[in-house]
Amino acid sequence: AVVSTQSTGRAYFVAQAVARNMVQNGKKGSIVNVSSQAAQVALSGHTLYGMSKAGLDNLTKNMALELGPHGIRVNSINPTVVMTDLAREHWGKPENGGPMLARIPLGRF
Repeated sequence: AVVSTQSTGRAYFVAQAVARNMVQNGKKGSIVNVSSQAAQVALSGHTLYGMSKAGLDNLTKNMALELGPHGIRVNSINPTVVMTDLAREHWGKPENGGPMLARIPLGRF
């Protein structure tokens, strides 16, 4: 379910449609993907999630390379834990959330 939900393919098809329209109409601008710090750091129990976000980061880098000559920037933001219902199932448990919170200067998600 994680790979299906986090599918890099969906991001690709949406960004491709937007980019095609921008290029055809001579529009410069930005495409921003929402990734995760899990793309950069291994997190126990998050193998598929991290893999999907790493794929999104690589897609972002390649699109930036290909679309830059058209005046289109492509970037991703990579936040840490955002307490969605899915995240709460894992990070809401003290044994999972505690060590992560200890590494966050504000001490909160």
